Amino acid sequence: MGRDGEVVTGLTPKKVDSLIEDGTISGGMIPKIQCALDAVRSGVKAR
Repeated sequence: MGRDGEVVTGLTPKKVDSLIEDGTISGGMIPKIQCALDAVRSGVKAR
């Protein structure tokens, strides 16, 4: 969820970094999103 309460889609690694920096992604969500980014970087296309 973004700061406006809307679901955020189509994230890029750069956008994720920005959302972490501004506090939108915080706490326990940081390790989860980092694992998801690792999966994408390793070639996972979709679930």
